[in-house]
Amino acid sequence: MYLIDLLFIDIPEFIVIFLLISILVNNKFTTNQLIWSTVIYSIITIIKYTTGTSLGSTIQGLTICISIYIMTNIRFVNICIATITSLVIRFMLDVIALIIINNMGIKLEVILNNKLYKIIVCHICLITLYGIYIIIKKYKEKHQVEINKKIKNISLYINKNIESIIVSSSILVLLVITIILLDLENNKDKNLGSSNLIAIYLFFSLIILIIGLILTIINHNKQKILSKLENNLMQTNLNQMKETVDLLRIQKHDYMNHLQVILMQVTNGKNEDAKNYILSIANENSNSIIYFNTGNSYIDAVLNTKKRRASKYNIELTACIDSLLEKIELSDSELTSILLNIVDNSIDELKKFNRDYKYIHVDTYKEDDFYNISIKNNGSKIEDINKIFELGYSSKGKDRGYGLYHIKKILESYNCTLDIYSDEIETEFIIKIPEIKNIVI
Repeated sequence: MYLIDLLFIDIPEFIVIFLLISILVNNKFTTNQLIWSTVIYSIITIIKYTTGTSLGSTIQGLTICISIYIMTNIRFVNICIATITSLVIRFMLDVIALIIINNMGIKLEVILNNKLYKIIVCHICLITLYGIYIIIKKYKEKHQVEINKKIKNISLYINKNIESIIVSSSILVLLVITIILLDLENNKDKNLGSSNLIAIYLFFSLIILIIGLILTIINHNKQKILSKLENNLMQTNLNQMKETVDLLRIQKHDYMNHLQVILMQVTNGKNEDAKNYILSIANENSNSIIYFNTGNSYIDAVLNTKKRRASKYNIELTACIDSLLEKIELSDSELTSILLNIVDNSIDELKKFNRDYKYIHVDTYKEDDFYNISIKNNGSKIEDINKIFELGYSSKGKDRGYGLYHIKKILESYNCTLDIYSDEIETEFIIKIPEIKNIVI
């Protein structure tokens, strides 16, 4: 009866593999998501049994990939890699179990034709696989902060050509596994020798080695793109520093002129005129520059620096800081880089327009277990929101368009989200950052 296989083999196997994939893609699934995926898989498995097809692993892999992709915003290529890795590990455990059974002198057909033996062997492999899941989970929980920093440093900058190679390789491995499983199914009445099982084991080891070489090439490509990103961001920071230095130089020149005027008035005995002149300068400065003092020195630095730049283009920069973003994994430099980039892009957008009123407004607030950063501007509508996050996309010319791509990767590495809402009236960037419950010191 196929219900026994479904309840005691297929469903437990699906659950363990699903859990392992959740760790590999660095995503914690809810109980409801696991239940719904299991229900869908069970229905498909029943159809498989009733139709007599032997494509178990293929069905299992496709079900996992599609269900995870629908329930999450994880990239499909990453889901495929995690699924293939989990299925290969599962298959390797089966091969090892068969080698041990064969060396014990037990025929394969005895195991396959006896439900109890088949369930016992399957559960031994699943317990081993679950042990691998627990080890990876405990390691990640213990070193979560360090892992996030490593993920940030080697963010997944994968171009479309490399993605195609990964997907093709994953499909190839899945097909090879399916073919071998079909062959085992057709020859289950034969006693496979140890040499045959070892050959299968070595074949899949070779497949894994090839995948490792492909991933090595990918890492090399990622480092090249990362280097280009860092150079572009460094140049942007240097330009911002130059802008600040130029502003200070202008202010120094202006104050030297003011001091000369005051000196001449005092020298000529016009002390009252000098006093009025000083008061007028003080009043002029207090009206032209509004300094932010939120309690977070990094947010203050961003707002005060960009306030001066925005004023040059008649843009009003305001802020309402209800949360100082204390318990977040993002470093101060990363948070500063993100805010600078989005505010700078907003200024670049607004300076193109001749309007009576142009504004940028920054909000920070806490909602449930998330810190929220909202940055609004009344620039033009963004027609294709997804496109602005593509590597190298920019409306500003060549060698631009790396900032938003970079900050999105930083945010994703810390399980943060960046959403954009845009219409003809207003554009809003909303960043959601999870609160750290227990900070590891």
